[in-house]
Amino acid sequence: MKSFKFFLAGILILLVLFFFRPAIAKFLISLQTLILSFSDRAFDYKSFNDLRLEREKLLYEIENLKKTKPIQKFDYEEAEVFSYYPWNNRASLVIALGTEDGIKENFPVLAASGVLLGKIKSVKRTQSEVLTIFDSSWRSSVAIGDSRTNALLKGGTEPHLELIPQEAKVIAGDGVLNLSPDFPINYRFGEIAELKKSPKDVWFSAELKVPYKFENLGKVIVLKNFP
Repeated sequence: MKSFKFFLAGILILLVLFFFRPAIAKFLISLQTLILSFSDRAFDYKSFNDLRLEREKLLYEIENLKKTKPIQKFDYEEAEVFSYYPWNNRASLVIALGTEDGIKENFPVLAASGVLLGKIKSVKRTQSEVLTIFDSSWRSSVAIGDSRTNALLKGGTEPHLELIPQEAKVIAGDGVLNLSPDFPINYRFGEIAELKKSPKDVWFSAELKVPYKFENLGKVIVLKNFP
């Protein structure tokens, strides 16, 4: 009887391997890539940061593919970022573009294609200051996930979302999309972390999880013909 049970177990394992072999193979490849990345001396946090931003770019493009209207196109220019390391508080950064490059106040600034970071605050001849979502004065309207639940994005050292309705059908990992007319609609800020609610609150709140490490941003994108 015991040998028969082992025989049945063996058949079951073979069936699982047969029917789920693509998923298993994909998992093994991902596991191999992860292991090699940690053993590879060329691996660094900047490369990891770039991969996370590329993921956000793809998510933004997927959101646009769901829509019937064509993706909005904007003129843009990449800008190198000056560093105040280790004193930068992330509330602002300075880029190597200015009035000579056609930069103006309030132009949207992206961490990557489709990923909002901030806006131009002030402009000089060859440099501009960018106000980021990590500034405590930041306020903008956003939508969460496929349910398009309205919320308020408040900036700060740890940007977070407020005024999320209790009946909202949102979960951790849902994308946070722009609704403010100050920026292109549906551009991403990141995704929400776990929902929070204190006994006295009638709304949910949640931290914003951004897809990059601020200190690893060597370049940003400035949209030059918005709105």
